[in-house]
Formats: sequence, structure tokens, C-alpha cells
Amino acid sequence: MINSKATKAYWDATYERTTIASALNPRDRRLKNHSALLLHKLLERNLSDLRGGDLLEIGCGASCLLPYFARELGLNVVGIDYSERGASKAREILAKEQVVGEVFCADVFAPPPNCIGRFDVVVSFGVVEHFPQTASCISAFAKFLKPGGRILTSVPNMSGLVGRLQRFLDPTVYKKHVPLDAVSLRDAHERAGFAVASSDYFQSCNFFVVNINEVPRRWPEWYWKSGMLQFLHYVTGMVWITESIIGPLKPGPFMSSYVVCIADLRLPT
Repeated sequence: MINSKATKAYWDATYERTTIASALNPRDRRLKNHSALLLHKLLERNLSDLRGGDLLEIGCGASCLLPYFARELGLNVVGIDYSERGASKAREILAKEQVVGEVFCADVFAPPPNCIGRFDVVVSFGVVEHFPQTASCISAFAKFLKPGGRILTSVPNMSGLVGRLQRFLDPTVYKKHVPLDAVSLRDAHERAGFAVASSDYFQSCNFFVVNINEVPRRWPEWYWKSGMLQFLHYVTGMVWITESIIGPLKPGPFMSSYVVCIADLRLPT
């Protein structure tokens, strides 16, 4: 396994405090679902042509997206995560949503043999940025794809304001990330053998990405940082209200919360 900045123990602890969520619902128009609606549009635009195909979500711990992919995009879904707690919660969500899918607890760098070359599309949300060798990590993901298969990689924009706030509020969490911008994420995919369709910033503003999970709950540090986080959530809500009135604001390298790369595996020549 390629060394990760975020250990299995870190993810086990993260999933231990993660609640069982409902599947992403594109018909929920409430403000709190604004980010999910933007994600739905992105996924529908880039994956709807693969309806009926096989999808693998890498890092699927407690995933509310596996049922969404099956229900809304008509994909056969499989997930893989190396945290048993995360994989268990992903299975619970599939069962709760009454969606058929497989979830493996396994290391993607030593995957189950029946997963190699099996999938039409591989997706990951907040995985590759934890590995210093980004291109090597993406090359490992490519092994799951059929020839010409597609990859969609989303990472938090730790090279922008989100990253600066994360480093200020909880440097322990920040240090578990490799800051990637749109150019470096594109470059990593190209070095891993992909033809990149797009590598760009996603969402104009979403400070819910920032967390203080590793800050000790003691006075006064945790309390003032928690207060600042609440203020950032308020700012995010104001931006979302604005977008619900005038439409999505243009994402950019400083303010955007995510970077997303979409690419197809090059066919052998």
C-alpha cells in the first residue's frame, strides 16, 4: 500500500462518529441540500451516458452516494473502503435505502481479484489528496477500470481559502492532505494514463468542508474555533441563498470548495 497521510485509525474514528445519512436526493429543494443539488447536476452531466454500467466508489465509507448512483443514474454500484466501520455504515445505508450493492472492506492497493478491470466508471470523493504520490494513487484506481473507462475524482480545494482556514482552525487535519489545484490534479491523471476531459473548480463556496475534528474540546480553544466555524457556515448559507435567487456563482481557485477531474483511461496503442 502507498503510504497515506490519513491512517486507518483516523478513518475508523471518523466513521465512528458519522451518522447514518439518507441518499442524495435531487428532488429536495431545501437550502441545506444546495450543495447536493449542484453535485447532482455535475454527476448527471458527466455520468448519465453510462446508465446500466458498473460503478465503483473508492473510499465509500458511510456513503450516501451509492444509493443515489443506483437509483438516479441507473448504475450497478460497488464500494470499497479499508475501514471496516466505514464499509459497515455504507452497507447500512444501502439496506436502509433498499438498494442492491456490494461493499468490500479492502485495500485498493491490494484489491479483490474480481474487481480488477471490472468497472465502467470509478469515482472518489476526498481520497487521493491523502496520498503524497498522487499519480501513483490514481494509477492504482485505474486498475479497476475497463479499457476506456471513466474516472471522476473530487478533492477539497486545500490550495485555496478552504485550505487556509483548515490549516488555521485545525492544522492536524490539514496536514493529512496534499494541497491539489486544478492543474496539479489534471497532471496527476495524465501521468496515470488518463485523457482528461476537464479538471476544474467546483462550487463557489462551501465552508462546511472545513472541520475541527482533531481540536481538543477544552476551553477556550475549541469554543472560539467552534464559534468561527458557525460563522463560516452562516456565510456559506448567505452565498447559497444568493445562488438560489440568481443562479450558481462562477467557481474559482481561491473561494471554491472542491476540485474535480473527469477523465477517460487511454486505450492501449
